Amino acid sequence: MSYSIRHLSDPTELELVAASKALSTALKDDGFIKMTIGRDPELVVPFVNAVLLAGTIEGEIHVAEDANGTIVGGAVWFGPGAEFCHSEAQQERVLVPLLAQFDDELQAWWNDKFLPEYHGAIDQELGPNKRLRSYHLQLIGIAPNHPSQQLATRMIRAVLEKAQKHGYDSLVEATNIIHKQLFEQLGFVDRGQKEFLGVNGKDKASMWVMVNPAPPRNDPGTSYTT
Repeated sequence: MSYSIRHLSDPTELELVAASKALSTALKDDGFIKMTIGRDPELVVPFVNAVLLAGTIEGEIHVAEDANGTIVGGAVWFGPGAEFCHSEAQQERVLVPLLAQFDDELQAWWNDKFLPEYHGAIDQELGPNKRLRSYHLQLIGIAPNHPSQQLATRMIRAVLEKAQKHGYDSLVEATNIIHKQLFEQLGFVDRGQKEFLGVNGKDKASMWVMVNPAPPRNDPGTSYTT
């Protein structure tokens, strides 16, 4: 079966629903996602929807479609100057409504542990505000029964090429060995590993901070901020 990759520059509600279905199906058994939502399967879709909504506000959504035009996978990126739930608009429309669906214990863990440790790990390995000076892959997934590595590679390369063209690094966080190996094949370099403990220490998950450096510019007379 043939597949195509498409940037949803102005996604319709139906396209967002289809992307949510594909991503939620792909990620429902992901160990890192399970940790972030306190192992509550009812929170997979709200979490995915929150990331997609953030992508419509200040990010980019790319999807993989089969020959029938059915969305079977998706990726949410944030380009230079933006990141997930960084702005007031995203916090108001995305983060606050998402946290409102969590119980008190999970809310406290997100606010006091997960978000500070997640941002701190990236800043420690790459420097403060590196995400705001790069292209950053926030979420990616391919529904079962489709060539996941092939389609993930194509969706990532679509943004990598743009980032490299404009002189920006690209950042990802691998949350399992398979993803880490795929990112390495695409030129991402491991810059450090962070271990997370879930709510009450019930879960443990790893995250590798990885960067694909922008190629050096040949024109010595032009400076670029990356």
